[in-house]
Amino acid sequence: MHLLAALGRAGRPRRDGQRRLPSLSATVAAGAAALLLVWAASLTSPWDRLEMKVFDAFTALAAPGRSAVPVAVLSIDPATAAQEAGGAPTTRSLHARLLDRLQADGAAAVGFDLAFDQPAGAAEDAAFERSVAAASSVVLAFAPAAAPQDALAQAAALPLQRFLAAGAVPGDAQVRPDGDGVVRRANAHINSFAGKLAALADARAARTHRAAAPSEFVVYRGPPGTFDTRPWREALEPGVLPPGFFRGKIVLVGHTLPADRSSAVPGGLFASPFALGAGERHFPAVELQATLIDNQLTGARLRSVDSGWSPVVLMLGLPLLLAGGWRWPGAAGAFALAGAGAMVVASWLLFQRGLWWPPLFPALAVLASYAAAVGLAPRATLRRKATVGKQTQRSPGGN
Repeated sequence: MHLLAALGRAGRPRRDGQRRLPSLSATVAAGAAALLLVWAASLTSPWDRLEMKVFDAFTALAAPGRSAVPVAVLSIDPATAAQEAGGAPTTRSLHARLLDRLQADGAAAVGFDLAFDQPAGAAEDAAFERSVAAASSVVLAFAPAAAPQDALAQAAALPLQRFLAAGAVPGDAQVRPDGDGVVRRANAHINSFAGKLAALADARAARTHRAAAPSEFVVYRGPPGTFDTRPWREALEPGVLPPGFFRGKIVLVGHTLPADRSSAVPGGLFASPFALGAGERHFPAVELQATLIDNQLTGARLRSVDSGWSPVVLMLGLPLLLAGGWRWPGAAGAFALAGAGAMVVASWLLFQRGLWWPPLFPALAVLASYAAAVGLAPRATLRRKATVGKQTQRSPGGN
């Protein structure tokens, strides 16, 4: 009742010299126009990039910096990778020795985030084939062909048939980075590299969590180095790691050469969501696969909130804000700032509970609508002063 009475008094004529309020319809129109401008801006690429930076900030804040899943990463050193790229003799026989060590240690599963679709010499391939046959759970990464309907291309992208016949399982290692190179969308399905390894290591846990709604986004556990990462030669050199070190662990083997963002070739580097400030700017693909395995086995989920919730929130709050800005602009300004801040806080709390609600659009829509509505008041006052001035000039006392 008090609000209605105040609004009724606002419509009464004011004495000259008092602030003249714009009409309520003009205030609503200004707020709606500002809302439309913010909505149009939200459809642009710069807006998407800014929104993804908010996502990355939440990711960095929410990451616990550890994983409960026993995953070990063996990183191929840059020197060996450079030798392979320069045409030096392949290290496939070293992969065989490494696999023998991991099998002897009792590793739960071993995944090679490397390309095995091309021969590397009869002796090298034969050595690796024998080690695969002696092992129990080996997954070899591959990147599917660009044309899904091309059966020949798909077959050519798979690891060599001799390795599959020996018992290795092919795993789709394809990921889809966004335009800035950060991988935010999860791609851990039943035939994925991470999905195959999770099923081999703990079939019951993988099956249970796979039955739930799949995660839409990657739930990062921390920056590079969150998972136990060691040079792969430590596993080959006697005495460096004690016997049984890899028992019960999922072991990933991969290198850290730059990845082609468009092809998702196994291995390489992607941009890091932890790059804000002084954070690490690159995220190894092999650690990304470790993260996806963690998400599969722990049931970590991060999904988008229905996009219809943002308009609902604005429909509930903007009418009160515009009415308050029309009558009490100072108090409404505090309300607008508090409302925008509350939306950011709500987005953060939802993120911690596995839901991504982008706060940028609703928060800026509230602030822009308030600014547009309040901006009418000075113009209305100026128009009132101009009218009073003209009337004064026409009056006898103004001649």
